[in-house]
Formats: sequence, structure tokens, C-alpha cells
Amino acid sequence: MIMYFSYRARSAFLAWALCTSAAHAADTTASYSHALPLQVSGKQAVVQLRLPPDVYLHARSAHLADLRVFDSAGAPQPFALTVTTSPHQQRSVESPCKVFPIFIPGRTSGRIDDLQVRLSRDGTVVSVSPHPGAAQGEADVLAGFVLDLGELPSGATVSSLTLAPPPDAPNYSAALIVEASNDLQDWQPLAETTVSWLVNGRGESVTSNRIGFPAQSFRYARVRWAEGNPVEFGAITAQVSQVQDTPQQWDAVTLPARRADTGQDLVYTAPVAVPAERVGVVLRGQNVVLPATIGRYAQRTANVTDFLPLASATFYHLNQNGNARIAGDVAIPETHLVQWILRPKGAVSDPPDLRLRWRPATLVFVAGGTPPYVLAFGKTGATSTQLALGQVAPGFDVQDLARLETARTGQLVEQYADAADGAPAATAQRRLSWLWALLLCGVGALAWMAWRLVSQLKQGEADSSTK
Repeated sequence: MIMYFSYRARSAFLAWALCTSAAHAADTTASYSHALPLQVSGKQAVVQLRLPPDVYLHARSAHLADLRVFDSAGAPQPFALTVTTSPHQQRSVESPCKVFPIFIPGRTSGRIDDLQVRLSRDGTVVSVSPHPGAAQGEADVLAGFVLDLGELPSGATVSSLTLAPPPDAPNYSAALIVEASNDLQDWQPLAETTVSWLVNGRGESVTSNRIGFPAQSFRYARVRWAEGNPVEFGAITAQVSQVQDTPQQWDAVTLPARRADTGQDLVYTAPVAVPAERVGVVLRGQNVVLPATIGRYAQRTANVTDFLPLASATFYHLNQNGNARIAGDVAIPETHLVQWILRPKGAVSDPPDLRLRWRPATLVFVAGGTPPYVLAFGKTGATSTQLALGQVAPGFDVQDLARLETARTGQLVEQYADAADGAPAATAQRRLSWLWALLLCGVGALAWMAWRLVSQLKQGEADSSTK
């Protein structure tokens, strides 16, 4: 039985070793044609990288299934890909407010609504004082504030006010009412909330001094007390948010032409990973006009090939009155093609180049394991390991993602030639052959051990029967 267990243990170990070796050989940095070193600070767990053009030019999958992130020990790191679909970005800043205290004669002899406000020509508040006709009391007391936020940029909104405690302020709590106006006449309620702060003997404090409300646009705000003793705050700031247009980032590749075997079609070979969303023609020379259709071939039968158009336009490069007029790119649905066809409406003496433009994706990955990291790509038949963004950066909102550290890239390393040169296919075939040989050797070893085990068991039974 001891010998039987020994053979079983050795068999299991050999099978595990074979599986581990096969898995390791199947997906390592060396399995990919290109590698891009990545450097990070090590201070953030989640890092981003805008994919450089080299990834799209050398990857071998239409949707980047052959993309991997490895650490220095070769362990794969979780990652996701995201593409910015909107050229808009929200930017928020804390803007200081001009504060005008409202003093009224006595707590009950005047009203906060009964005020005289002086404005400059641009609408800036100059002063706030009780109306001359208001009742006079024995002493002026603080009843509230009028805030001038200034003229907001077009489309900007305000979503909160932050009240700074006075210097050396003791413990404090009060209920405040906040109203908004654009003309200092018509006031609309914004929020009614409690602000407070606590200070201990060591000077440490805990504050709840932010007043939030639905984002809206206004210039003036009024703060008054519903409960608690009025105090003059150290400062008041408003959170102003604005949606800004950001330039859309595009990458491009220019492809040389070759003439088709028949007809006037021009053929262009492109990397399959390029997700082209715009296509253009680079004309040679000046004062050239080229009406053409861009599309692809589709094999209907063994002898019949159809031309499927994607876009038609008149491409031109003209000099008129000293100014160059050049046709722009044509928008198309995202398209992955290895072969593009330009069908001109007429003979072309000097074939133009074809330009493809695409929006690069952003790689978001977990900087785990041991740095530095490597971005590997370029492997035929690879299976995608991309995850959903929420699985890589759980709980991250849009602003969190925008603030992610950006990894720095090193020099591109070509580990072996592209598929067009035939080297990757040959390398993959050799690797597959060695793997099959290793597996067959393992199966043979297992069969031999099983035969030895059966022989020894039979020999043991024979010895027992003779005794």
C-alpha cells in the first residue's frame, strides 16, 4: 500500500507539473510579440494609461483580446478598457464669496427683508444696510449675510456653500436657512440645515460646515439663522461646477496603396486592431480632386467578390487665392478591417495614401504584485482577459477615474516579428509542438507507472498465494 500511494502521489505531482508548465508556457510576457514597460509611483492601487498607437499597430485581435499586464514576476494584473465617448468634462472649484453681514436694530425690531442694497454697474454688491425707514432699536445685532458669488461662467452651477469657523471658535451649533436670488429682490429657498463644530482641549476640531443643495445657477445668496446665536464666519466659499469642452484625442495611421489585380481599385493593408472611426485620403500634389468610395471586399462565392461601400466623398487638395483647401476625414461607424478598398471614379495616376483615425482606449489596471509592470500584446488566438471597469475600480466615480495616476511608458520592445513576417506563427507552432511532445511524454510516463503498479500488485498477490 505504501508503494501504491507513492506511485499515485508521483502521478498526481507529474500531472500538476504538466498542467502548470502548459499554463505558464501559454500566457507569459514572452508569448507576445511586443512589450511596453510601465512605470508607476507605487502610491496608488489603480492606475491608468492611454493606449499608445503601438498597441493598435501590433495587436492581433480586433478588440484587443491579446492585451495583458504582467508584473515583474510574470503575474497577470486585472485590467479594464474604457473609451471616452463624450468630449465634455465637469470641473469643480471652490470660489470665495464676498460676504456682507446684515445688522438690524434689535432682534425683534427689524426684519432681514427690510434692507437697502447698493450695487455697482456690473451687479457687484457694494454695501448692505437696514432701510432708512426701518424701525430703530437700541443696538444693532447680526441677523444674517448676503453673499455675492460674482458673475458665473456660462453654464456654471453652484451645489454647496462651505462656512469656515471663526478663528479660535468654541463649540458651536446653529440651524441656518439659505436662499438664492439673481436680482436681490426675488429670493428662492435653497436649503435649511444645521452647521456645527467641536473643539477639544488639544485644539483638534470636528466640523460639519458644508451646506449642500441641488446644483443651480444664481449670483446672490442669503444666509440667516433659524436657531442658534449668530456669529461671523471666517470665510464662505461656494462650490462652482462647469462642464467644459475638452479636445477629443485621436490617433492616426497612414497606409500606402497598391493597385488591385483588376480594375482601378486601390488596396490598403491595415492592422486589425485599429478601430477606425474616421477615414481620409492623403493626396499627392496640389490642385487634385478625387471623387471616390471607400469600402471592403466580401467573398460571395468562390468566383464572385462583392464590393461593400462604407463611405463616399470627394477628396481634394486645392490652392485658391493663396489658401489651401483640403478635404477633411469622413466619419464612419467603428470598423476593424485588415483590407481597405478605395474605388475612385476615374483613373488615378498617383495613388494616394489612406488615413485611418481612431479614439484610443484608456487602460485601467490594478498595480498589484511586484513592480515594474509590462504591457504585453501581439498574440494570435489569445482569449480576452479584460474585466468590467467596476471590477477593476469598484466604487470609483467619474471624478475619481479622472484623477487616477497615469503610468509612464518605456521604449517598445519587439520580442519577435509581426505576423506578416511569419515568425510568430512559426514560433507558436514550435511552442505548440513542444507542448504536445511534453504532454505525450507525460501520458507515456503515467502509462508506464500504471503498468509497473499493476505488475507489482499481481506479483504481490502471487507471492501471497504461494505462501
